Amino acid sequence: MSSQPTTVDESTWRPTRQGTLISVLVTIAVTSLIAAWLDLLLPLAAAWVAALSLAGGLWLATHSSWRVITQYLAGLLVAPLGLAATGGLAYAALSLSGTRFPQPTPAQGATAILEVVAQLIVVASLMLAVVGACVAIADLLTRASLRALSSVTYRTFVSPVLATTVLAAAAVIDTATLARQNQTVGSTVSNGLSVVTTYFLTPAASAPQVASLVLLLFGTTATLGMALRALPIVALFGREHEAALHTIQGHLTKLTWGLILLIPIGVITDVLLRRPQFRSELSGSTYRLLIGATQLEPLRFLLAISIGVSLGLVVVSYVLKRLAQASVALSVARYSAVLSGVTLTVVGFVVADPLVNTVQAFIVTSLPSTMSPTYRQLSESVITFYGPATITLAALTAVLLSTAGMIAGFRLAMWIKLLPAKTVGPALSGAGLFVASAFGGVEALPGWVLFAGIIGSFVAWDSGHFAWQLGQEVGRHTPTRNTEAVHLAGTLAVGIVASTIAVAALTYATAISFIDPTSIPVALVGAAIAIFLLVFALRSATTA
Repeated sequence: MSSQPTTVDESTWRPTRQGTLISVLVTIAVTSLIAAWLDLLLPLAAAWVAALSLAGGLWLATHSSWRVITQYLAGLLVAPLGLAATGGLAYAALSLSGTRFPQPTPAQGATAILEVVAQLIVVASLMLAVVGACVAIADLLTRASLRALSSVTYRTFVSPVLATTVLAAAAVIDTATLARQNQTVGSTVSNGLSVVTTYFLTPAASAPQVASLVLLLFGTTATLGMALRALPIVALFGREHEAALHTIQGHLTKLTWGLILLIPIGVITDVLLRRPQFRSELSGSTYRLLIGATQLEPLRFLLAISIGVSLGLVVVSYVLKRLAQASVALSVARYSAVLSGVTLTVVGFVVADPLVNTVQAFIVTSLPSTMSPTYRQLSESVITFYGPATITLAALTAVLLSTAGMIAGFRLAMWIKLLPAKTVGPALSGAGLFVASAFGGVEALPGWVLFAGIIGSFVAWDSGHFAWQLGQEVGRHTPTRNTEAVHLAGTLAVGIVASTIAVAALTYATAISFIDPTSIPVALVGAAIAIFLLVFALRSATTA
């Protein structure tokens, strides 16, 4: 005799364990059967890695204790999630393309393309099914958990993107050549910086430099005003200095606007005094005095340093204000996923060379013979130009983008009610198994495997959904084994009888002369869909 729990909490109303276990076990069995028959065991293994990474990331992202560690670990898991999902599909696409291409005729090529697409749909559907099995165990896939993992993914994304951008820019600057100047981008940028620093800091003493000096004065007053507004001067020195501070800020604002008006005057003065007819209007001593007054290299360096210090104070003040608005522990926990991105970036640097070489060799050997030489030539030139580290970090960025895309897809599906809010796991398992069975049936699955997949898809969905209903009505701690067994038996009975009839019809179909054998797979899938709808209708009638 079982005893009722002494306490009731949120876990009491979760789906029952028996129904959830049936849904998960059926998903495991059917996905393994389909993958083994279609030789997709490696993509299925990648799908399980992605599903477990997603489940772990969702759980860690919403874990309430040890936030720094859990956010960091969740940030690390977004990489294997995207890598396994995209890698499994890419591996299947390359493997299938290598065995089915080239084809001797365009018609056979079109047929081969459809076969590859069907197999890729099977792989994606198997991935959805195992994701459903993983998240159904603890009802992990919710709007809140997806939002939390999405935030972690975006913070993890920062470091790889910055590293990739810097390395790619460095490669372009160091090696790209400008045709007209016959110089690299790096030398052009260096020359440009030299021109700018010479213009502002060490101008030539052959002519007055009014415009550059006015621009430096304008930058000094503008950044100093920004620093005075950003720094907590009143809080540090007291309210009695507030009036003086406002007076100084007002004078700086007026001076800044005055210097803005002087900038075009300085430009016009520099242009006119370089023309002999205007220069001759000034005496030699006046012209030399004007050159000396606008030269003043120590003043120019002092103004440039003042601009840099003021900008630095503005940045420091902004950071300190942000930190003051939240506790240190919360800030560290929130941005610990950034450290996850740094860790992944470092790992990418370490494994760049062997990883790029291994993936390159696999792609070259897997591609069709007509495409492999072209790909090798293009890829080797890209790797030589950018380097293995840049390629690896760019791939890591793409992987994290795919993770963000998958999370956004789940959130969109829940927002438009395509996925139910309460039974996401069973719905994904059922839909994934159904689509994988249907497309696998058109491709190469025998009839009994097809119908086993169709029945399994409904059992996975129906058992998980019924487990949620029982959990909501009587609680998961109430004994419901007999009720769920009767429910499961009814579902299996209808599905097995209908499938037996369909398999028998398939067995004798080729013996009937007016049946075209090439149409049997399509008819088989149609019969499987009819079975699914029949079981669904009967089950809906019994629960109505």
